[in-house]
Amino acid sequence: MERDGTQVIDTLPGSLPPGLTVELQEVGATCLLTLRGSLTASSAAALEAQIDQLGAIACLDVVVDLAEVDSVDAVGAGIVFGLHHYVRGRGGQLTMIGARGAVADALATDPLAN
Repeated sequence: MERDGTQVIDTLPGSLPPGLTVELQEVGATCLLTLRGSLTASSAAALEAQIDQLGAIACLDVVVDLAEVDSVDAVGAGIVFGLHHYVRGRGGQLTMIGARGAVADALATDPLAN
């Protein structure tokens, strides 16, 4: 489905646990992963399944829009950090945008960094 010149790969509002929706869009050579709600252990498995789709898409770079994420726990942060290392391992770059307050604090330091 096309919307505003981008191709919407998938939107998973109903199949995720309450409190989290995920939208994956391909915008040229970049994928935009938009998260809304709480990024916590209860949403981890479904979010990881959505992220797995990135391997089948020819996106080198990934932008994660966190503007509408209201909370993140250690498991959710770990998923984002793992995605960062996955994208970097493929020669791409992961950019996080829109994180504020406690969400920004939770994602400020990657415990997996060298």
